[in-house]
Amino acid sequence: MRCVGPPSALFSLTLFFGVFWGVHGAFVNHTIDDTKGRLVQYLPTVPKGTTPPWEDQTTCAGCADVPDASLSFENTWSAALYTSDIGSISATMKFSGTAIYVFFILPNFIAGSGLASDVRCNFFIDSEAAGSYSHQSDNSGAFAYNTLVYKNVTVPDGDHVLLIETTGSDPAVIIFDYAIYTYVLPAHLWNLLNPQK
Repeated sequence: MRCVGPPSALFSLTLFFGVFWGVHGAFVNHTIDDTKGRLVQYLPTVPKGTTPPWEDQTTCAGCADVPDASLSFENTWSAALYTSDIGSISATMKFSGTAIYVFFILPNFIAGSGLASDVRCNFFIDSEAAGSYSHQSDNSGAFAYNTLVYKNVTVPDGDHVLLIETTGSDPAVIIFDYAIYTYVLPAHLWNLLNPQK
């Protein structure tokens, strides 16, 4: 199954993004929003009263330039500026299924603006390295929304943990918007939920 374009704005955690008909059941996609449902854990956390590395559309009022929330999934995003003194930043989420897709908002700040805009991260599934992503600004000054930055359609069926992590010596920006995972709904449940007319 291949993802094409962003999901609808209706958030239900039961987004039917594609269906495979057969005796074994249907492939069903679920969406994990960056904030709704509290399904994503962001690290590091910091003591109250100090500035956390992770910000969102409600807390980043002092940021120099931020994505337009109305163009993000469910009008939310979570972002972090990574610097080497932090050590690492990460976003972790659990999912159950056979595939996972991760979508970022990409910054494209103009060179010389003083704003970090390189995107760099590694992906781990169940603590095993599973890929990486990097992006350098195109100097357009515009954000790129609904950007598929990671796709894995060979995940063994079952429960998994996805870790998105940035480390190293160079500054980087991560703006996580949402993820979609695919699982197989058994045929008898699909037929129960979708009776023939």
